[in-house]
Amino acid sequence: MTISDLFTRQQTSNTLPAPPSAPAPAVLAGTFYSNQSISQLTILGGNFTFANGQAKNLAFYDTDTNKLTGVQGTQVEGVVRALYVKGDELFVGGQFTLQGNEGSGLATYGLASGAWESNENVGLTTASGSTVVVRSITGRPSNDDTVIVAGSFASAGKLTCEAVCQWSIQNKQWSTLGSGIRGDVSSVAYAGSNAELLVVAGALTLADGTPANVAMYSFDNSTWIAVGGTNGVPGPVTAIGVDNLNSSSIFAAGRASDGSAPFLTHWDGQQWNALSEQTVSLTVGHDTDKLPGTDFASSTEVTQLAMVPLSDPHNGNGVLQNNRVLFMSGSLASNSFGSASTALFDGATVYPYISTTSTSGSTGFVNGLFYSVSNFSFELRKFLPRGVVILISIAIAAGIVFLLLLIGVLWAIFSRRDDQPQEEYVYQEADDESLLHRPSSLLEHINAATRNTIVGSVAGGIFPGGEKAVTPDPTDGTHMGEDEDGMGAGQVYNDPDGEGRFALARYSFVPSGDGELALEEGTQVVVLDDRDPAYVQLTGWGSYMLTVVFVSARAGGDPGSVSGYCARNQPWS
Repeated sequence: MTISDLFTRQQTSNTLPAPPSAPAPAVLAGTFYSNQSISQLTILGGNFTFANGQAKNLAFYDTDTNKLTGVQGTQVEGVVRALYVKGDELFVGGQFTLQGNEGSGLATYGLASGAWESNENVGLTTASGSTVVVRSITGRPSNDDTVIVAGSFASAGKLTCEAVCQWSIQNKQWSTLGSGIRGDVSSVAYAGSNAELLVVAGALTLADGTPANVAMYSFDNSTWIAVGGTNGVPGPVTAIGVDNLNSSSIFAAGRASDGSAPFLTHWDGQQWNALSEQTVSLTVGHDTDKLPGTDFASSTEVTQLAMVPLSDPHNGNGVLQNNRVLFMSGSLASNSFGSASTALFDGATVYPYISTTSTSGSTGFVNGLFYSVSNFSFELRKFLPRGVVILISIAIAAGIVFLLLLIGVLWAIFSRRDDQPQEEYVYQEADDESLLHRPSSLLEHINAATRNTIVGSVAGGIFPGGEKAVTPDPTDGTHMGEDEDGMGAGQVYNDPDGEGRFALARYSFVPSGDGELALEEGTQVVVLDDRDPAYVQLTGWGSYMLTVVFVSARAGGDPGSVSGYCARNQPWS
């Protein structure tokens, strides 16, 4: 069977085809709810009864406790076909009645209060002899105050509002959309960059009588148009899908007006293009056969069309981009793949996706896809291979470790440098020569103090002019650098500047404290600096140049006598 046989265009009837049979138990609608105390509550509606018989057709599944519970109190009598959550309000639509509820087909349940809310003067009604059926309840994405209810009804409360009506959450009242439409709505979608366009599908006519099985309403100027004009779709539409809010890419599925075959068609912004007129590939498993159209059998019933993103791209075409596919739900039959409940269509190929069976063993169907994310992102994301990700993670971890070690080493270096004392060096005469021969242990104690205090000139030395000059012994190893004939008084001894001279100590000194050095009368010494009358630098201990201090008596004593002798920076008396 070819698609041209399946999608025959004959317009002899304009009523919605009956939906697929849904014997109990059947779940036909779903939505999600969450608040501060509940992370996620899945709400299910359809045609089912709990085992205890006390709850039916509406249930709540708590993902935290993994428990399924029903509504307490008054139960829905009938079939639930549409659910929508706004804040703490649950809108329930379908083909049912509720005790104490005005009208039929629509009710609101307080999720926070756990009770049905009153709908006095706002219930849905229809003409005598017909039944209210709500097939779609949606919220306008760009307006939090608006809820769109669509299906088969004639009025909402006291307002004449056929097929589709607008409910204000804040004002708690109904309003019509422009001049309105007539007929039965099966499906609703939104289009436009700001979702300012409402696309409704079904068996419809505009207010002026123009056939419009796919109609578009503008919220901005409150006007209706028939999509495609008089050259519209070939029959009543059971499902509508808009490609990512693009009003120039709309898919419609339904059944021909004579009821003979299903159809799938695409609006490109200029005209409707029946996919039955294109060559489409059908892939089953790994085998691909070229078949005319989608090869759907006449028993096919499409209940939902939705765009879903892909993780891996397909070959793009003029119908769909390479990062998305059309998700088809319902009862799908084909001479090629048999039966399926869902299929994926990429604009050129149909992929059977899910097959189901009922409890009786007969072919089942999927009424639709419901999801917590209202707007999918169709952007393809490229991920690095797992091995590369692991290597990058290891490199980052190693880098962090080395960085911490470097910071620790630098901190330790700077801390130790800050702890070291900074000694100020003051250059004095004879430093170059004396430092070459002084023991380092004594320099650490007296060098800094002695250098800063040796200033001025010697008015009268410890060794006065009558002292005996000493000529060094040529055989003494301590007399470095002397002439063969020796050096007399006043001559330089081991001093390149000629400032040192030999002398003999006139008095003896016996040490009695720390740092004091013994000196015997007649000991040969070399006077290095006698410019200050209170302090004298001299050497006289072997080959080492030692800096010591003499303190001459000032209180009535002999100016040349010695009352103290030490190696400290404070005089001894």
